[in-house]
Amino acid sequence: MSLNQALQALNTQGLAKMPPTAKAILQKGLRELWASGLAEKALQVGQKIPEAVLPNAFGQSLSIQDLYAQGPLVISFYRGSWCPYCNLELRAQQAILPELQALGAQLVAISPELPDHSLDLKEKLALEFEVLTDRENAYARSLGLVFAVNPDLQAVYRGLLKLNLNQHNGSTQAELPIPATYVVNRSGKVILAHIQADYTQRMEPDSILQVLKFEK
Repeated sequence: MSLNQALQALNTQGLAKMPPTAKAILQKGLRELWASGLAEKALQVGQKIPEAVLPNAFGQSLSIQDLYAQGPLVISFYRGSWCPYCNLELRAQQAILPELQALGAQLVAISPELPDHSLDLKEKLALEFEVLTDRENAYARSLGLVFAVNPDLQAVYRGLLKLNLNQHNGSTQAELPIPATYVVNRSGKVILAHIQADYTQRMEPDSILQVLKFEK
């Protein structure tokens, strides 16, 4: 089963159990994101990835520029450890990590949640790549990935997931990045991008490997 097939199966199961009002709010939020054109306005193939220094799960600062200077870099923006779709994607990325490394590439995952949550996720999923914190979504914002979570959707998160985004992320605004995966070469140029307003759809791991084999 491909990653996106697994994601769609998860989505079907989740929607079947969800209260109708919550389902309607989630679907309305997705329609609004699609209509906003946010994904199309975000950083695209051929553009240079912005520079940033972000803390990892242990509080150590890592430079995006230093990472891609060492070889191809895969950057995965995800919503948070509370998102089951993100967890499926991260597991799939972990599964191809040995192949990525054999191709001379590195992988980092970035979310707005606090380092303590990143560390919990890293341990829970046995992730062997860096998980970075993007406070207040500052880095994701520079790529054009950030949207405001409306009050109705915040209420759904609180009700279904017991999740208060501001508290969980230590942020002043209830915002999230749309899921995105970038593959960047040694020059910092984006050579592959998957930016998706629909959080139930992600880049297939095989697509990452294919472009890295070509880049090599």
